Amino acid sequence: MIKVAVLTLGLAVVTQVAENIPRYDIDASCRAQTSSRDGTGERMAACVRDETAAREQLASSWARAKPRSREVCAGEERGITSYADLASCLDMFASQ
Repeated sequence: MIKVAVLTLGLAVVTQVAENIPRYDIDASCRAQTSSRDGTGERMAACVRDETAAREQLASSWARAKPRSREVCAGEERGITSYADLASCLDMFASQ
């Protein structure tokens, strides 16, 4: 009986995590993308703005995306570490 309860709880946690938008470190991602290109910080600021906008867009589109699309796009094997790339991936699946 206890094993069943633990298994059920584990599945509920996995399902909840799968439905949440992945969390990315916007500052770290933007630093990596812009560090050698811009000494003034303008590209960094633009990157942070773009990533923040993409994250806000994902807040509404993530729940509407098919579970398989979310799973594939958020999977570590894709190497996606930015909200803009994640949104692009979901858009690609939505247009198929």
